[in-house]
Order: sequence, then structure tokens, then C-alpha cells
Amino acid sequence: MRCDKGGLQAPSASLQNLCHNAETIFRSAIEPSTHISGLRSHIIRRIMEATSDNIPATLCEKCNVRRLVLTLFVNIRLHHHLKLQNGVLLSQSSNKTAERKTAIFRHQ
Repeated sequence: MRCDKGGLQAPSASLQNLCHNAETIFRSAIEPSTHISGLRSHIIRRIMEATSDNIPATLCEKCNVRRLVLTLFVNIRLHHHLKLQNGVLLSQSSNKTAERKTAIFRHQ
């Protein structure tokens, strides 16, 4: 008997659909709410409310797969968004060494 080591061979249609919907909601939520407290939790909550539960909710009693996937997705997207914003701020700055403005994400 061969042991299955796991690993994602190809994402399921439901996972692709979840990521597509999450990206759409992320883009609509990020710009108007960049200055609110608890932005990450706010975006995750909006995505959880808007997306249907069409992937298995749990693998065990202790973990919620859907929430874990969405949390990872939002963390990566926030990192990418802030990296792009910082690049824009640095390119707009006239004196790059003295006037270094950066966007900061504070975890709440």
C-alpha cells in the first residue's frame, strides 16, 4: 500500500470560485476602508458573508478550512497591496531619502 503524501495537484472548481469571489470583494473593500481599525478582520468577515460555503467546512473538529483559506488569501493580498502602495509612495516622493513615506498595516 502506497502512502499518499498529500499535496495539491490541481485546485477544485469550488476553491477557484472562492478565490475569484474573494479577490472581487477584496478589491471593492480595500480602497474605501484602508483607514479603519481591524481592516484584515473586516475584509475576512465581508468575504465570509458573501461567499457560499461550497468547500468542506472542516477537516477535523478544531479547524475551519474555509476560514483558514480566506485568512491566508487576505494576508497575502494585503502584503501585496501594501508593497505596491509603498512603491507608489516612494516614486512620488521628491527627496527619497529624507521624506520616506510608507503605508503601514497594523494588526489588531
